Amino acid sequence: MLSGATATVTSGGTIAGATIGSGGVITASSGGSVTSTFIGSGGTLNYFSGGFGNLNDLNAGGTFNLARNFIANHNRYLTASSGAVINVLSGGALSGGDALSGGTINLSSGGVASGTIVSGGGTLAVLGVTSATSILSGGAVTALSGGTVASSNISSGGELTVSAGAVTTYTTLLAGGTLNVGNNFAANHSASKLAVSGGAINVLSGGVLSGGDAGNSGTITVSGNGSAVSTFISSGGVLDITSGGIAMTTAVSGGGSVYVASGGTVGDTTISSGAILTADAGSVISGNIITTSGATVTIPSTAGGTVTLNGDDNNSLIITGQGNPNTVIMGFSEKSGTGITDGVTFESVKTDDVVTVQYPDENHVMFTLKDGSTVTVNIVGVKSVGYKLASTTDDDLIYEICFLAGALIETPDGTVAVQNLREGDDILTWQNGVASSNKISWAGRAHRFISRGKSHDEAGYPVRIVKDAVAPGVPFEDLLVTSEHCLFFENRFIPARMLVNGRSIFYDTSFASYEYFHIETEDHSVIMANGMLTESYLDTGNRHVFRQDTNVITLSPRAKLWEEDAAAVLDVSREFAEPLFHRLNERAGEMGLDFNGHMPALTTDADLHLIAGNNMLIRPARQVGNKVIFMLPACVGEVIIASRSGRPADAVGPYIDDRRNLGVLVGQITLMEASGTSVIDMHLREDSAGGWSGLEHPACRWTTGRAHLSLCRSNPDTVGLLSVEVISAGPYLLEGDVTKGSLTA
Repeated sequence: MLSGATATVTSGGTIAGATIGSGGVITASSGGSVTSTFIGSGGTLNYFSGGFGNLNDLNAGGTFNLARNFIANHNRYLTASSGAVINVLSGGALSGGDALSGGTINLSSGGVASGTIVSGGGTLAVLGVTSATSILSGGAVTALSGGTVASSNISSGGELTVSAGAVTTYTTLLAGGTLNVGNNFAANHSASKLAVSGGAINVLSGGVLSGGDAGNSGTITVSGNGSAVSTFISSGGVLDITSGGIAMTTAVSGGGSVYVASGGTVGDTTISSGAILTADAGSVISGNIITTSGATVTIPSTAGGTVTLNGDDNNSLIITGQGNPNTVIMGFSEKSGTGITDGVTFESVKTDDVVTVQYPDENHVMFTLKDGSTVTVNIVGVKSVGYKLASTTDDDLIYEICFLAGALIETPDGTVAVQNLREGDDILTWQNGVASSNKISWAGRAHRFISRGKSHDEAGYPVRIVKDAVAPGVPFEDLLVTSEHCLFFENRFIPARMLVNGRSIFYDTSFASYEYFHIETEDHSVIMANGMLTESYLDTGNRHVFRQDTNVITLSPRAKLWEEDAAAVLDVSREFAEPLFHRLNERAGEMGLDFNGHMPALTTDADLHLIAGNNMLIRPARQVGNKVIFMLPACVGEVIIASRSGRPADAVGPYIDDRRNLGVLVGQITLMEASGTSVIDMHLREDSAGGWSGLEHPACRWTTGRAHLSLCRSNPDTVGLLSVEVISAGPYLLEGDVTKGSLTA
């Protein structure tokens, strides 16, 4: 055993069967041979130029230095493990070497290795040239400056680190493998360099990755002073830009994600197909973020740069943080037939806190809040398109384009968006089916906030008429109108609300607020919007709610009347409205349109009962025909006739122009006591009776669901009977199962 000593074997010399212990060194050179030698911990075997041998055994902690060609052939006795080291020196060449479990192979400048396998806990450091390297789970290969790694395979759990100044060629990154890039690394979107299934490409400080791809649980991470160019992130892939990292010209699609940490920078990027980009406070946009097809982008208010909302699938831009956003926003649009529009959500602004919305110029919108503060946003062309305000579930403000402002009005020179028309402009009007040119005498716009909690028509939700709802090309794209706006059918006007079928014509409840426009001709006219005949504005006395884009104050003439001044008859009769409603509803079925919202359930049970003092509930004792009999306890002098209630327009159909809240239709009321029988008729005489609808008929009257009735009892200390004649009742929408104003009958 050789320990602490040195032996050199030269020409003709041979050492066989030796054991090299700690501090011992055996060197074979110039024709010397060392065979069957045991290299123990701390021992060293050198094969220098001209030296040779075989059947040696490299053990834990031993060192094997090569400066000549050596074929290891993956012999387990020559595997670097447990602290053992194989050093391939300048002029040396190792073929079929292995490193695992704490073992190391060092490839010096001028050294060569081929067919090396690096696995669990083994390492390979490359200053020379290595080829056909397999990096298995737990194995790590580092290409140092000046080193070259050619034709390497990085398997799941394996790791290749390429330092600045190193060279790599024909690298294959398999599922679950890791590639650390500290040099200029050209992946060129090669399928062999795709980070997937837990695989990762990490761009280190000073590293540049070009053409990198990640998908299916793969990740590309760009660290401080690293950069990625022309990166593609597909389904399940992630691009993570940390502080100081930069990613430029990135494309993200199919469920891919981009995360930008504080201090990170993202440049020109396309986000599409449901992909996500999330940027933290302190991150920077340098260039243009283009979103399409339902993408979601979250940025801080200080990000800068530009976000372009392309496409028509509800691109969602979320802005976090306080203050005025310094990002330029471009490109609102709407998906035809759906009411889905691009939107901007402001997490620091609550919808209910917005007091006014103003336009400082064509490209800015300013929100004034209840506390007097303002938020100004740069949206290119925002003033010309109008808007609506909506809310997230947390009441965060969503600013969306409003296509009430986008209706296209027919003019002698083609269609013009309604918001671009001004007093004195020519538009086409129709009379007896013939079009002629008329001048606009007045144009105005108004803003409407939705009154939540009311029926859809009373709340102010606009009515959406989808493309082709009436006939092919009528309208030629979705048309949004207010519920009272009149449409023109069969030489008559009918309010849009009376044709709501919940499928092709429905209340668009995505609005919390919107801006709407009206144009007026000298005489009330039939005009065409989006290819559909409708009405021009008829000033019935509400012009004061509109504003004009002018400094001129106009003194309005008398209010006009539908009966005297309308271009056609306003017909709200059931005889006209119901057949038209069913015709349009049948067409919606032929178009394959589903009910938009929730189909309400109905009941004919009025749940009629009395409520006496202290909320005493009195149920019917019996019913004889249409007369409901109640037993009155002693000392009950007043009752409430209580029942379900609802609007016929909701429960029967919108084609009924009756939006009163009605309970039951009560005829004769009879009180029976021991002293005799009396008729109570106060409900037929007193106009202001509480809980009763207006007087219409001398023999009956509707309740509103809680009608007050004074009994005027002659024997209040005894039990009595009360008979209530119910002439009509129901149907009713079931409570908690209501979408008012959108019933399909």
